[in-house]
Amino acid sequence: MFLEQKFNLDSLNALITTPIEQNDTGILLQRHLTAVNPKVLEKKYPALVFDSLKLYVDNTGGYAQYLQSLRTDVQGEYADKGDARGKVSLTMEDNLMPVRLRETLVEWDKDKVEEAKIGNFNIVDREFAGVLKVYNQEIDTISINGLDDAKRGLANNIHYVTETAGAAYLTLTAKQQYDLIADFIVQQHNGVNNTPEYSANICLLPTLIHNSAERRILNEFTNGSVLHVLKQNFPTVEFLHTPKLTDTMVIFSNSEDAIAFRIPVPMEFSPIYNKHFNFSTASKYRIGGVDVLEPASGTIVTGLS
Repeated sequence: MFLEQKFNLDSLNALITTPIEQNDTGILLQRHLTAVNPKVLEKKYPALVFDSLKLYVDNTGGYAQYLQSLRTDVQGEYADKGDARGKVSLTMEDNLMPVRLRETLVEWDKDKVEEAKIGNFNIVDREFAGVLKVYNQEIDTISINGLDDAKRGLANNIHYVTETAGAAYLTLTAKQQYDLIADFIVQQHNGVNNTPEYSANICLLPTLIHNSAERRILNEFTNGSVLHVLKQNFPTVEFLHTPKLTDTMVIFSNSEDAIAFRIPVPMEFSPIYNKHFNFSTASKYRIGGVDVLEPASGTIVTGLS
């Protein structure tokens, strides 16, 4: 995935080349008028998984309100001469998804900039970095759980087959934990007859489940954990985890023949607006979400806890 598929690089470069001496939005200002520790800590969040999923990001669609993906299939057969069944035809499947416009605003003024300089704190730069962070976090969430009630994430997609685990994962023995994950991977591969483009190569787990599989010893002779043995026996499958899942795992193919992530308008900034001593810029992007092109390419397993 290229950066320009997630960001409008021209708008970012325009910000970089715009001379901005006004560098503040008001955060921590009162503290900077007193003696403070020069090291300002930044709140940490769990690692994002979106980039590791390596989904094909599709930027087509522009400002359309709906996105439609098409897929062709050939149906028919040969038959004896004169038999009406001897006919081959081309069929078309389509998937329609709505597009959402997401936007935010960054504002600052000259007086607050000057106050912030007392603490040698460049808040505008941090605000822009914060916008990028919020955007990446939101994209990560949308890829897993969709946006609001839209079933357009990996874990709740309306097109994937949904199965039930049948047992709380953490209560199982190491052997049962291994079998539960391995059996669903094999089941998905069987369902697509090992077709490379549709065979699952990603197993996305809740972080709690991943940590358990990484710790529980399955083979005491090799000191191999459940996760270690899974990786050995399924070398084409990458095992990832996210705290955005709790009792669900998703086994799927990230091939562009099977799935796409639709961002018709990547994130962009507006030119900086200046009125008197006030400054602002807006940021927006348009999002469709996870577009499953082949329903059999993924399985959602619920009820792990």
